[in-house]
Amino acid sequence: MVSKSKKRNIVGEIIEVKERQRYLASIYDVQGKVKELIELAKTDIASDTEFNKYFPIALVACLEAGFRLLIKGLIDHGKPYSDRANKIIGEMKFDYSFVSSFHGTKISVGELVSHLVPISSFNHINSHMSDLLDLNYAEKLWKVERFGKIVIDDKDRVYSSINRCFELRHIFCHEVTKKVTIEKSEAKQLITDCESFLEAADAMHLNILYPGPGLCQRDMNTQAGGELKEVENEITGVINDIKLHVSGQRFREFKSAHKKWEIYRNAYSTYLANCYKGGSVWPTVFCNHATHFSRKRLEDLKQYLIELQEFADIC
Repeated sequence: MVSKSKKRNIVGEIIEVKERQRYLASIYDVQGKVKELIELAKTDIASDTEFNKYFPIALVACLEAGFRLLIKGLIDHGKPYSDRANKIIGEMKFDYSFVSSFHGTKISVGELVSHLVPISSFNHINSHMSDLLDLNYAEKLWKVERFGKIVIDDKDRVYSSINRCFELRHIFCHEVTKKVTIEKSEAKQLITDCESFLEAADAMHLNILYPGPGLCQRDMNTQAGGELKEVENEITGVINDIKLHVSGQRFREFKSAHKKWEIYRNAYSTYLANCYKGGSVWPTVFCNHATHFSRKRLEDLKQYLIELQEFADIC
């Protein structure tokens, strides 16, 4: 709850969004949605002017989801980005009931901030990212390269397209008008420019958090595997602590159950990654999903350890 006059169950909202977007692990997944729009725009159905109103609505959803993920990722990555979170959260005040609603939940600071900040214009995106990264985001973004090539070919056109998407989305969602339409050619251009914008944002994000030579797919696969291994090492550490608080037989039962969880995680991550079966990106997608599930498991194990330390094993 932000104020007494506006009673919002923000924790509930975040949990609901996480549940609806449980497979949206990174901006890479958002880019996949944009590619689906590209294919849809090639079909005959995109010749229908009324149907074309869908495209800016879907694109804004992708832009919003993508940048909320980037904001969350930066803040949860730690300093200096976590220290700058107050810049984008502004003067927002929280009362005790709001703070207490977090008790027992698994919501990160990044999730909270990214959920609360407004993302309804290009200026919002530019302002939030500039504050978090401590630079002029719009000025840096159009210079980003991927595989030796500038991602945004025309800064003015692409940035104008982002503004246009937000403008059209607002009109089509809140008004019934025949004066504002969108033709197939404009829809295609908006989709293409949003794809470039998100790709540049993703590349810049990786360059900042993981500086060094540009990542080829092999490097990305290696990096994703490293992140998964890091979480698995944390899990191993917590399990070793758990071993100190349960009997030998109980611990063997625990290890057996955990092994079955690992089998499930790997099987389900494989299922999700098989959308890219045969492609070089498959290992990255698999590791991203496995890392996502492993972080949830890590939080569960940490909570179990706290309970063991406080109450001991009930059996």
